[in-house]
Amino acid sequence: MPQSTKGRVFFLSGSSHINLTEELARRNQAQVLKRDIARFANGEVRVRLLEDCRGQDVTIVQSFSTPINTRIIETLLLIDALERSRANSITLIISWLGYSLQNKVFQDGEPLAAQVIAQLLSRDSIKHIHLLDVHSPTVLAFFTKPVSEHTALPLFQEYIVNNLEVQNCLVVSPDAGGVRKAAEFAQMLGIKMVQVEKSRDYTTGKVSVGEVDRDLRGKNILLLDDVIMSGSTAIETSNQLKRQGVKDIYFFATHGVFTGSALEQLEKSSIDRVLITNSIAHEGLPEKVVELECSGVFTW
Repeated sequence: MPQSTKGRVFFLSGSSHINLTEELARRNQAQVLKRDIARFANGEVRVRLLEDCRGQDVTIVQSFSTPINTRIIETLLLIDALERSRANSITLIISWLGYSLQNKVFQDGEPLAAQVIAQLLSRDSIKHIHLLDVHSPTVLAFFTKPVSEHTALPLFQEYIVNNLEVQNCLVVSPDAGGVRKAAEFAQMLGIKMVQVEKSRDYTTGKVSVGEVDRDLRGKNILLLDDVIMSGSTAIETSNQLKRQGVKDIYFFATHGVFTGSALEQLEKSSIDRVLITNSIAHEGLPEKVVELECSGVFTW
C-alpha cells in the first residue's frame, strides 16, 4: 500500500538525474517522491509510485540523455502513473531535451522529430513544461502546453566575473545558429562579440574555420554554444584563434552530451577550459571540464 503524502510538496525523479532532482527539492523545501523504476526481462520499462500523491502537485525531473529513448518512455509512464493516482497537477522539468537538434526537416522523407517529442509530452494533465537552453526557439512552438525556457547564462556570467578579467574577454560564437545567445551573453558581460565563418564538408564531416578579421592578441576568448556533441567545431575554432595569438580559450556549453571520443579530443585540444552545467549526469569528467550546478536556474 502506498504511503500517505498528504500536505507535502514533492518532486519525482526519472532514472537519468536523481542528484538534480534532490537538489531541486532541497531548494524548494520539497519532498522527493519514492518510486521504483525497473526493467522487465524483455527490456520493457516498469515504473511504480510508492507513495500516495492524490491531490498533490508533482514535478517530474528528467534528462533525455543516453539511453534517450528509455528516458522518454520512463517519463511518459511516470506521467500516466501520476494521472491514474489522481495527482492534482503535473509539471515537467526536462533539463536536456534530446531530439531538440532535429528541429527541422533536412531531407525529403524525414520526420520533424523535435515536434514529435513535444507532442508526446504535451499531455492534457501537464500544467507546465520547463526546458533549459533549447537548440532553437522554434522548438518551443512545437509544444501545445505552456512551456518556459530557462538559461544557464547567469551561471556562466558568475564564473567569468569570479575567475577572469572580464574586460579582456571576447565572446565568440562558433556556430551561426548560436549568434542570438552569444550576443545576449556579450551584452550581459558588457563586452564585444565576434563570429567566425565556418564551413562543413557534408561528405567527410570535416569542419573548416576562417580567420577572424580582428586583432585578438592577448585576449581571453569565451566560446559559447548550447550543446557539445563531438566538439569538432569548437576545437577547429580554438585552433584558428590560437593561431591569431589569443591568450586562453574557455568553452561554455549548457549541455555536455559528448558523443564518441569528444571528451578525449577536448582534453587534447587547445581549449583551456570546458564549462558545462549538470543538465546531464556525468561521472569521471576530465580535469579540463568544469561542471556547474544548474538547479538554481529553474525558478518560476
